[in-house]
Amino acid sequence: MRFAKEATATFSGEHHRLSSRLTSAGIVGNVFDAMDEDRLKLYSREARDLSDPDRSSARVEILVRLLDRNCRLSSPADFVPAAERFVRAALLDRLIAWTALERHGSAVRTGMLSLRFNPSARTLSDPDL
Repeated sequence: MRFAKEATATFSGEHHRLSSRLTSAGIVGNVFDAMDEDRLKLYSREARDLSDPDRSSARVEILVRLLDRNCRLSSPADFVPAAERFVRAALLDRLIAWTALERHGSAVRTGMLSLRFNPSARTLSDPDL
């Protein structure tokens, strides 16, 4: 009986890990479909100095949301961990930065706007960045 319980626990653990990998793979697939279908939506929020929060700044943090096929927005917490797990976060980070700079590059070049990004740790350690 003990042997059967141990075997069941081992099988259940392996099944959970496999299920988790398949779910993450599906999420990453959805992210890349969203990239191809222009369903990654960029947002920004003003970054203010905490010592003077009432003073406006020209600094903005770039945020991303995924618009699913049912027109619901997903938080990065729903898809970035899967992208990191499958070593695709750097590609996602590059797309976000490229898109933001494409849209706002002229304002950045003139100093009217400063963009802030939150890339993954893998992206930050990429020598090609």
